[in-house]
Parts: sequence; structure tokens; C-alpha cells
Amino acid sequence: YQSFSTANTEFPYWYTRKFEECDGDVLEVRRSLEELAIELACQRMTDEEIDQLEQRQNAFKNAIHKGNAMNIAETDEAFHDVIYLGTGNNLREQMYRYRLEYIKDEDKRQILVVEHEHILAAIKTRNIAEAKNAAREHIDNQEITVSKNIKEQEDVQPVRGRGRR
Repeated sequence: YQSFSTANTEFPYWYTRKFEECDGDVLEVRRSLEELAIELACQRMTDEEIDQLEQRQNAFKNAIHKGNAMNIAETDEAFHDVIYLGTGNNLREQMYRYRLEYIKDEDKRQILVVEHEHILAAIKTRNIAEAKNAAREHIDNQEITVSKNIKEQEDVQPVRGRGRR
């Protein structure tokens, strides 16, 4: 597998674990956990937690509007954290690097806003099937974007040969 590092100057505090070209197992697990979190959140979130989720979504939209990638990452994380907290369970896993890679693609940021709006609306109506579908679509789009970004990054990296001795 070809891989690349998540470390760069834009996000210096993120760890440098390498992405694997076919690291779909992480997204597969995240997809399942997100769907479970969404289901539990629909069942368990208080009205106050839903209000907090709505506030986080507004902060996320503001961050997208301003275009600061670090702020986008932080507000995206905060949005998902409210969902996890609303489950009454500790489902958190270290899946943030995929979220980070997804939000780095500026062309996808408005789609992210729409995806979050879809998740929020389904949770507000406590529609588990719709919320799970929205979360699944969100992760599917993330997988497509991250895979494309990995491929593009591999295409621009020079191939290292053995050289002359």
C-alpha cells in the first residue's frame, strides 16, 4: 500500500500516523459507530443537548464561511462530540484524522454543512432511520473524498528510485 502522513504545517498538533490506501476498515468501524451513536442520540438526547447540537452546527457553518481549516476541524469535532455525549455512552474513537482529511477539501465544505443539517433535522425529529441514513451518507461521502485525496497526493509525490551507486 502507498501511504502519506497527516502531518503538515496547517494542522501541526495532529499525530503523524500514515493513511493507508485501503484503510477502509477504520471508516467501516466509524460508519457503524456513528450509526449507533445517531440511534442512541435520537433515543436519549435531551432537548438541551439538541439545542447544543444546533449551536455547534451554527458554529460549524460560521467556521466554513470563514474558511479557517483549523477552526472547521474543531467545530466539526464539537458537533460530533455533542452527538456522542448525547448517547450517554463513551463511543469516542480516534477517527478524527478522516474527519480532518474530509474538511481539508475546500470544495466539499458546503456539502458538509448540508450533511450536518440533515443529521440535525433527523435527530430533532427523533427519526432513527433518517438519521442513520444521513450519517451513512456523510461517512460514504467522506470515504469517497478521502480516497480521492489520497490518490491525488500519491499522483503528485515523486517516485523514489534506487539511484546510482
